[in-house]
Amino acid sequence: MINFVHVLGIAVLLLYLGACLALWIERRSGRGYRSELLLVVGVALHTVCNGLLLIEGVLTQLDRGSHYLMLISWVLALACLWWRRRRDDGVLGQALLVAVIVLLVAASVLAHGEVAEPRAMQSLLFVGFHVLPAVLAESCLILACLVSLIALRQEMRIKRKQVDPILLAGPNLRALDRFSAGVAVLGLVGISVALLTGIAWSLAAAQPVLSADLRKLSAFVLWLVLSLIVMLRWRGDLSAYRLSRITVMSSCVFLLTLLISFLVQGQVWHGFE
Repeated sequence: MINFVHVLGIAVLLLYLGACLALWIERRSGRGYRSELLLVVGVALHTVCNGLLLIEGVLTQLDRGSHYLMLISWVLALACLWWRRRRDDGVLGQALLVAVIVLLVAASVLAHGEVAEPRAMQSLLFVGFHVLPAVLAESCLILACLVSLIALRQEMRIKRKQVDPILLAGPNLRALDRFSAGVAVLGLVGISVALLTGIAWSLAAAQPVLSADLRKLSAFVLWLVLSLIVMLRWRGDLSAYRLSRITVMSSCVFLLTLLISFLVQGQVWHGFE
């Protein structure tokens, strides 16, 4: 079954590449819906791929970074499909598809370099209440970062008077700001659930809650980053432009912790063994 999943993963990657190319063409021609069809088929096969891995018992371990990135790319693909059907705008959709493709390629590279080790299976309860909320939180931060980057680009185009705000092509700035705020709140809820369940499982397994494990540190950093973004938005005394800059910089801080974790421990995912 694993070989079939690999073939299915290649098909998913090709479909996303096709959807990204079709979306780029549609943005310039102003017609056609082939990108949405390719995206729908890609998300469907991506879902089947994750389901087969879950049935095979691979995703329930989640010790391997390739499967972790596979889940994050799937969440981003779902967000891309939702935004495409709701807003019918190609700018954010194309950015999300590029992020999905990069994550899938990274997952493939990690999969070829990983060695499967016999480990005790993690329960589905652990996966559902700890791993999946953490995946959701990280996906939301990536999504908020991409939305903020697009908003900054649109703002800069207006400030440089390259285009009239009324005639500005691309997503509405107010819609982007609301979307970024919503995913930040959703991500904060997800990482809060992941931290609480992680602490509970650590105590149950007689493991220290605070330790030098950079995988746990990255989770706390993610919670702090999302809390900062949500708190600043809740206060309401900063402009959307400044909030977008803070979101991007905070996301870079979290990505830096992941890079340090990978360089020091050789891992970019976290879990409890």
